[in-house]
Amino acid sequence: MCDGIITYVSGKGWFFAENLSDHTAIFVHQNQVENQRFLKVGDRISFTVAPSVKTPGKTMAVDVKYLGHTITRQTSGAL
Repeated sequence: MCDGIITYVSGKGWFFAENLSDHTAIFVHQNQVENQRFLKVGDRISFTVAPSVKTPGKTMAVDVKYLGHTITRQTSGAL
């Protein structure tokens, strides 16, 4: 299993995530997400890497599980 963070949401049932082990982008389809959950940018996931069913030579995430949302802190220049 790998861990990742959703970096792009299409609005059409597919996403891209950053694989945290090697910092590569990986394709995620909603039908591979546990409970068909709709993911958002910043969501943490775990997944297994498998060959793409549509694009030979590419990979995709399968058995995707939602782990929670990443909290990002924004800072302003003023203290």
